[in-house]
Amino acid sequence: MTILSWDEFSGGKGNEVFRDKTAVTIGVFDGVHRGHQVLLQKVIASGYEPVVVTFKNHPRSVVAHRKAPRLLITVEERLAIFEKRGVSAAILIDFSQKFSILSGRVFLETVWKNASPAYMVIGSTFRCGYRGGFDAAEVARVNAEAGVRTEIVEPVREGDLPVSSSRIREALAAGDVALAERMLGRGGVTLC
Repeated sequence: MTILSWDEFSGGKGNEVFRDKTAVTIGVFDGVHRGHQVLLQKVIASGYEPVVVTFKNHPRSVVAHRKAPRLLITVEERLAIFEKRGVSAAILIDFSQKFSILSGRVFLETVWKNASPAYMVIGSTFRCGYRGGFDAAEVARVNAEAGVRTEIVEPVREGDLPVSSSRIREALAAGDVALAERMLGRGGVTLC
């Protein structure tokens, strides 16, 4: 699997790596839980080169430092899961104050220019850009202008509630390892 930093990717190296159309999914992917796994399955099954754009650090570690969650798995574990599932490239964003002020449009234009996506799949709660200014519907609208088909995926549910990294952390804090494992779709969970 090819791994590029955002700086390498946005600096033009993406054009060297991605010769054909890609399928892109974007997110923190903390834990790579069952909801994330659906996004990965869709980009892998798309017939395009599957690419994940993710973060080295949690965005809240910069924009809301005191509210930054402990990560469920390390970046290295996340990348290993991506590779094992069949992702061909990962773009790692080192989320910073500078990155946090990037507009949603500029972010997407950078992805278009450097990854040539034909297809993008995101979760329905996805947000990007300065202060989360672009929600999933806005991403789909702007992508359509660029000819990028976008699929918005509703959350996977465990019981009556959506699977989420926050909910997994809550289950672990409450000692409900079995629930956390069900939401992750695998055993052996610990917080980093």
